[in-house]
Amino acid sequence: MSAANLPLNLRTLCAYSHSISDVCRRAGINRQQFTKYLNGGGQPSLRSLRRICDFFGVEEHEILMEPGRFRELVRLRPPRLAAEAAAPIFDPGAVLMAQLASCHDADIARSLVGYYFLYQRDDRWNAMINRSLVRLAATAKGLAIKALDIFSGGTSTMPSCVKYAGTGFVLDGRAHLMVRECLIGKAIWYGSFYLTDFDRNPYLSGLSMGVEPDPRAEVIALRTVLQFIGTEIDVRAAVRRCGQIPESSPEFNDIVRHSTLNDQRDGDAVFASRL
Repeated sequence: MSAANLPLNLRTLCAYSHSISDVCRRAGINRQQFTKYLNGGGQPSLRSLRRICDFFGVEEHEILMEPGRFRELVRLRPPRLAAEAAAPIFDPGAVLMAQLASCHDADIARSLVGYYFLYQRDDRWNAMINRSLVRLAATAKGLAIKALDIFSGGTSTMPSCVKYAGTGFVLDGRAHLMVRECLIGKAIWYGSFYLTDFDRNPYLSGLSMGVEPDPRAEVIALRTVLQFIGTEIDVRAAVRRCGQIPESSPEFNDIVRHSTLNDQRDGDAVFASRL
């Protein structure tokens, strides 16, 4: 990922527009300055880069990718150019997000800020538990979420490192988290977790449901545990501990082993989390 990739990637994006002038006019960018970006004669400020990315519907890290990978990304997810200013229309998604934000318990959310290990089992790995890294940060309207999954033996269709980003809310004593895979954007996960007092118990137990990031895009539900590991950590060291790990590993305690089992027992009427 390098700023030197920006000119070629900008040209790739502009190929989806009517003209360079049309891009500059609709995005509110100076034509002369934008031409410099295209020719490699200058670099946009962070604010200008954000405006360009918002217009084309891409992320900052994506527009700086290696040009070949970026062309493949754009082929799979063509840019949706920002629309001309128009009369406001009813947006149910925006209304829902505003309603959730208005009910969000910001005080409790601040107590959740920090880093977590997330534990899940996928039956394809049998007696393995998957450990991922999650970061929760407080915002004015909820929680900002970043997550990282590590898979051994990455391929062109399933990379070894999968990143997610999303948002969350605290409502009625539960944390509700939703993330989307960052590169292709086809994998979406939603999870709800019981809250606890971290002074007594650093684990949040809940359920996650979503679409896996591999080509099969299976829809699955998993029992999930979040383990609070601190507000300041060695991120690289934490990432090295992520991946698929045998359930017999001494790194896991009975809480993680028990609360991530996806079995149905006698008397279970529904698939519920295990505290």
